[in-house]
Amino acid sequence: MRGVLAAPMQYDGTMDGELFEAWFRDFLCPELSKGSTIIMDNASFHRKKKVENIANGFRHKVIFLPPYSPELNPIEHCRSALKRCMQGVMKYMPSFDSALRYCIQVE
Repeated sequence: MRGVLAAPMQYDGTMDGELFEAWFRDFLCPELSKGSTIIMDNASFHRKKKVENIANGFRHKVIFLPPYSPELNPIEHCRSALKRCMQGVMKYMPSFDSALRYCIQVE
């Protein structure tokens, strides 16, 4: 799914385990091809066993990155560029979603 914005979701508040698991189960896993490998960091809301069980139900595999390894996480390489783009275009876009989609295509 390289270069594809898969299963986008906006929410208010702080991400927690229940919200993440609902998104993972109801939006991300069904969107992926059967047998996909999902690489995850060690955010506290990525409750390892529950996430693995959900993924297994869809015949996906989850690989967790080692703790404190941002150099292995691709999102870390583009986060600052995405943030810069968002700050620059938000005032010109009708919504957060349209600004995000624009910045993902540009970056």
